[in-house]
Amino acid sequence: MWLALPAVEKEEKADLLISLARAASFRGSHGQSLELAQAALEIYEEMGAAAPLTEIANCHWGLGFAYRALNQKDKAIEEIDAAIKFYQEANYPFLDDVLRSRAQWCAEMEDWEGTLAANLEAVRQNEIEGNAEWEAKSWLNVGYTYSNMKRFPEAIEAFITAKAKFLELKMVHQVARCDRWLSDCYSELGEGTQAYEFARRSMNVSELMQNPMPIMFSAFVLGKALLVLEKYEEAELHLTNAYNAATQVDAAEMDWEFIVKIQRQRINLLRSQDRITEAEELESRIATVTEVIEIRNKSEE
Repeated sequence: MWLALPAVEKEEKADLLISLARAASFRGSHGQSLELAQAALEIYEEMGAAAPLTEIANCHWGLGFAYRALNQKDKAIEEIDAAIKFYQEANYPFLDDVLRSRAQWCAEMEDWEGTLAANLEAVRQNEIEGNAEWEAKSWLNVGYTYSNMKRFPEAIEAFITAKAKFLELKMVHQVARCDRWLSDCYSELGEGTQAYEFARRSMNVSELMQNPMPIMFSAFVLGKALLVLEKYEEAELHLTNAYNAATQVDAAEMDWEFIVKIQRQRINLLRSQDRITEAEELESRIATVTEVIEIRNKSEE
């Protein structure tokens, strides 16, 4: 591609440049990728109305990825927004993929309003296109976002909508995933009976699947629901099972944020039983982990 560059002009040259930008990004040369995508965009801008909208969008998309890799996240969002605008004008068939990426990038910045807007637009896009599976998945993402915003009643509505669509599609594992999130939301609202019902449904499917990850997450929401119901012995059993499953992996694969979530529920349980010394010991153990997580998150901002 480098050898071909001097022999081509305009759109063909821009196309080569954006291909080189992708190659540079793939090997981790994000500064070079940024320069190449900018050079391609300049050519398209010089072409004016003759420039293909999808290719202009691809340049902004490439710029967004480069800025994100360089931890310039505000610029990354500006570029992905520009890409979305051009993709919309071009009736790009995979716009929902770009919208999900925008939602993910905003979530990394804890810009939950931006995340919500992108996920709701993905819902609308998939509804227009009649893509039932991805519409359901987009509703699931809307639910996640509301949950992170602590807007649990709205999260419940989104998860119920997603679940209904997955039921129509007979996607059993996705129905169980919705049940887990519904259980978590109802626990947060202090509605233990409903939380337990959804957690039990999720565990039924997870045990039939015999997949360790769904079983682990189901054990967590079961323990959380039972804690709300003040059934402490059963809650401790399920939270311990979730913890054991979360830690029976290689250190590099451990989800430390999830482990901390489990341990915080165990601390709540210990305090509810007046086991204060044990609770304080557990708090001390997770303090170092939470400190490391917070430092990591700040370094990524």
